[in-house]
Amino acid sequence: MAVEQIINLKKERKIDTDSDKLPSVYSNEPLISWQARDHLSGERSYLWYITVIIIGLALMIWALWTFNFLFAFFVLIATVALIIASSRQPKIYNISIFPHGVEIEGLPPLYFSDIESFWIFPATNPPILSLRPRHHIQFPTYLLLENINPEKIHEVLLNYIPEQEEELPFVERLTQLIGL
Repeated sequence: MAVEQIINLKKERKIDTDSDKLPSVYSNEPLISWQARDHLSGERSYLWYITVIIIGLALMIWALWTFNFLFAFFVLIATVALIIASSRQPKIYNISIFPHGVEIEGLPPLYFSDIESFWIFPATNPPILSLRPRHHIQFPTYLLLENINPEKIHEVLLNYIPEQEEELPFVERLTQLIGL
C-alpha cells in the first residue's frame, strides 16, 4: 500500500457549515420549541394544608399508640416533605427538539439514539409527553405539553423514534390527583 493512500487521522477536518449539503444532525435550529413547567401546581387553600397536617398527626398518634416509632418518624418526615413540595413554585424550562434529540434547558440532551419510544398521554390536562429510554435502568422523562399543539410534537417525533402506547404510571396519576 502506498504511503499516499494512508489516511492522516491527525489531520484536522472542518465541517463546512455554509454548505447546502449539511446533514440535518448538525443543524443548530430546533425543529420545534416550547416552554413548560416542571410540575403542575394549583392554588392550595389553608384547608388543604390543614387536612394534610391532620392526617399526618392522626397517623403519628396511631403509630405512637402501637409503639411503632419508626413509622411515626416516617410519617413526620413524609408530612413535612409533602408540605414543602406542594408549596414549591414550578420552574419553567425551555424545551427544544433538534434533529439529534430533545434538549431541556439546564439538562444534558436526550439523544434519539438513547430513546426507545415516545407516547403522548392525551387524556391528561395538559397532555404529557413520555420519552422512554433504551436502558431500562433509567426512568422515563415526562414533559408537560403546555401552550403547544401535541399533534405538532407527535409529527416531529415520529420522524425519529417510534411511538409506543403506554399507561400513565401510578405515581404520576397520584401526584396529579393530590395536586403536586
